[in-house]
Amino acid sequence: MIEVAARGAFPRAAVGLSDDSGSVSALVLTILGGTFVLFDGVILFFTSAVADAYGLYQAGGFYGAIGFLALLIGLGLIGLGVRAYQRPESHVGYGITIIGVSLLSLATGGGFIIGAILGTIGGILAIVFQPENEYNESTFCPRCLYRNPALTARCARCGEPLAPANQWTG
Repeated sequence: MIEVAARGAFPRAAVGLSDDSGSVSALVLTILGGTFVLFDGVILFFTSAVADAYGLYQAGGFYGAIGFLALLIGLGLIGLGVRAYQRPESHVGYGITIIGVSLLSLATGGGFIIGAILGTIGGILAIVFQPENEYNESTFCPRCLYRNPALTARCARCGEPLAPANQWTG
């Protein structure tokens, strides 16, 4: 279904996708970071199994717990990246959360450090991303200079009739 949307068969918004390259970069980097953290968690789980096999039960339990936490953090990063992509209007909140979770992943190895770095960069891109909204094509009121959405006939603040969009933008 996503491939059909990417080819333009129907609007990407119909399947919860946006067209903005900044959000795609944040998505890709966050998913890559989460994948590195997941892989780190799998390796820690295997390490715990090997430690248990050699009778090092305390080390095995420790590596198992850290591996489980890394798996949760990796899945969380991937989920946050997807949600930030699907809901660009909440990009700042998701970006801050992605950065926090990426830094938290350092406690579990950070996906060989590269996962934490990629996740942090993805969170920064999510924060600085400027989503398209109804105010990008806006009309300013000539009387009170209030910024109104495009195609608005009267000012929402003072009721003054408005000129067509882009006449008062600057």
